[in-house]
Amino acid sequence: MSGLLAALAADEIKAWVTIIGVTLAVGGTIGVIAEFYWTRKRVWREGKTLVGVLVQANNVLFADPPQDAPAMMLISFKTPSGTGLDDIAERLAALKQGKARNGVERSVARLVRNEWYIPWRRSLLPTEFTGGKEVYSVGVMIELALLPERRLSSHTFVLKAVPGAWGRVFLAPEQKLPSRTRKRTADPA
Repeated sequence: MSGLLAALAADEIKAWVTIIGVTLAVGGTIGVIAEFYWTRKRVWREGKTLVGVLVQANNVLFADPPQDAPAMMLISFKTPSGTGLDDIAERLAALKQGKARNGVERSVARLVRNEWYIPWRRSLLPTEFTGGKEVYSVGVMIELALLPERRLSSHTFVLKAVPGAWGRVFLAPEQKLPSRTRKRTADPA
């Protein structure tokens, strides 16, 4: 009889764990959605508007039809217009498949070869690589609904971000770019 009671007790514990697990999963999902909403609201309210330059993007952004997906961009709070980031972005993108020539390039190559999207991650690039500029590599979720043509048609984007070493970066709801002297086409990575 004690074996039967132990089995029933074990089944009851499994049932409670399952119920608690579902509650936590639903609560966790709601918490993530609420956190995303409040974070975006804060960034749009308090964030600085700046230009991000595309380094690489998920292939589904170039599919037919395209889908929302993350991309790697460069930003600088010191030069919010994005001036000077094009060359750095091209050199960084070239390291994805190319050979790094020194320790600085090897450390930077790790960033572009790691394709995991981590929303709050900002990686400060070494000044030896950026020519002394303060430049961050960031992951940005490309929401096609916010783009004028509902697809990637440029390599530069208007972003909103709260200055600092970490935090979310969002596409700005208004995608009017300041005039820029250099243009290049957006290529899938």
